[in-house]
Amino acid sequence: MDSNRTGIHEVDFCGQIASAVIALGEKDPGIAPIHSARVEGLGRGPSARKRSDLRFFDKNGTLILCGEVKLPGTLEGRSPFDSALCQDAARKADNLRTQFFFTWNVNEFVLWDRSLWDKALLDRRVAQWRLDRNLRDQYDVAREDNLNLIKARFLPSLLREIADIISPAFSGD
Repeated sequence: MDSNRTGIHEVDFCGQIASAVIALGEKDPGIAPIHSARVEGLGRGPSARKRSDLRFFDKNGTLILCGEVKLPGTLEGRSPFDSALCQDAARKADNLRTQFFFTWNVNEFVLWDRSLWDKALLDRRVAQWRLDRNLRDQYDVAREDNLNLIKARFLPSLLREIADIISPAFSGD
């Protein structure tokens, strides 16, 4: 490994994504009901020490989507379909009482619907989106060109498509 390469930590990556979502929420009405995002919020109840990596909110500050982000190159970041990762994200969504949740290993984002509780976990998958390049590790993710691609192209498109999917559940907004 090149000692001159700079990596990114999962929390730092989530912070950059949250900032990008906030900027988009202020200028792109196409991502409504999503309006803002925050990193590492605490849950409710007995498992309150469990945190979801990234949370999305509507314009009133109501939580509408939460999920788990894992960086490629890590054991947990091998696949957004990793059983333990999916179960963890589903439990946190249950705890937070959000209908939708996601798993994201940066290369692939998967949206899940908790209201499909009577189906097997993989059958609760609503949609998935792939980044148009394959990032291998925290160093690839940290490269400025890759972060710019994620924030300027992937994220806006992703959020518009998610908004189209989840908006019916938030038609009261």
